[in-house]
Amino acid sequence: MAINVRCACKNEYATRYQKCPTCGLSKNSKGVGYKVVIRDGSRKHTRLVDSITLARQIEAKLKTELIQERELGIRRAPYLDEVWKEYSSIIKDNSLKTYKKSWEDDFQRWEAFVGPTLGRMRMNDIRDDDINRILKRMEETKNRYGRCYQSATRRQVLMLISRLFSWAIEKKKYKGDNPTHSVSVEVNNERKVYLSEEQCAQLFEAMSKYDAVNSEMAKLAVMFATYTGRRRGEIFALTWDTVHQDQGYVVFEKTKNGEDVITPLSPPAWEIIDRLKELKIENCDLVWHTPEGKSYYTLLDHHWRRICTLANISRDYRFHDLRHTFGTWLGNSSKVALTVLQKLMGHKSFTTTLRYLHPVNKEMQDTVNLMWRKIESSSVNTK
Repeated sequence: MAINVRCACKNEYATRYQKCPTCGLSKNSKGVGYKVVIRDGSRKHTRLVDSITLARQIEAKLKTELIQERELGIRRAPYLDEVWKEYSSIIKDNSLKTYKKSWEDDFQRWEAFVGPTLGRMRMNDIRDDDINRILKRMEETKNRYGRCYQSATRRQVLMLISRLFSWAIEKKKYKGDNPTHSVSVEVNNERKVYLSEEQCAQLFEAMSKYDAVNSEMAKLAVMFATYTGRRRGEIFALTWDTVHQDQGYVVFEKTKNGEDVITPLSPPAWEIIDRLKELKIENCDLVWHTPEGKSYYTLLDHHWRRICTLANISRDYRFHDLRHTFGTWLGNSSKVALTVLQKLMGHKSFTTTLRYLHPVNKEMQDTVNLMWRKIESSSVNTK
């Protein structure tokens, strides 16, 4: 059991020293903190705080809890990161029902937002104020693209915390309440951002010039998403046993609505599949993969942003907006029945499909013009 000084240079040293032996900064300087370290057998508990007084209080509390647990058998609520370790192992195992296609996003959210703040807190000590502080910080902090985190991202972080509590309660690892029930993030799901025909042409032209290392899979994914309207998670979870080229369709398993979606592909999309066959490597079932045979999911962002910059397309556009482009172009064409579009998009709700329609399209305009022409014709005939 110990309390160490954690210098601004990240070096740690004993409290008996007045200055950092590495950089010479005084332990009373701004940016210097204190790290509480408590060992219990193979387990190691750490907390990082701003003052020596608080560090000593936490050390005393942790010592008391460990003694009560060891000597009196009093079972404490688990630390959130202990629950995360178990939960994270089952959401990325595609042989289990708990598998999540977007598990890599959850890992990123844990590492960036949840783990550093709540990981070393016992679940019964976590309050709605602690969660709100994370969400507020996200609202005020700029991400790597120079923008503050949007409400949809903050809601995803909230949902991750909620799932951890719900899972721990279901598995009887925790008996308390779920503090996320009193926290909410308002999200406008009706994002109507899609590429114009000119922007789409610019995007494809940029990809023909873009030749970064390991970029071909990214370019093929961008083209495939444009031609099919599939979600990012669905594309990068696609395996060769679900591609039925001889029968003319692909099966996207366990989509967002929980169901499999059977989708025919256009000739250009099948050409992409043919190219991916040439890039296929041994012992890898994934259609899109890294050179090491792992999921390409996390590598996409880097290439997507560079392609958009090369195409002179705003950084506000997301890869998911290719799906909006697919749905909007088809929905506004007046040549696609909405029931067919609903099936292609994989929507359970018809209302969701309606979001892809422009408020006024050519078919609607022609219809109201028909009434005008009938009235005009009637007026002429009465003269």
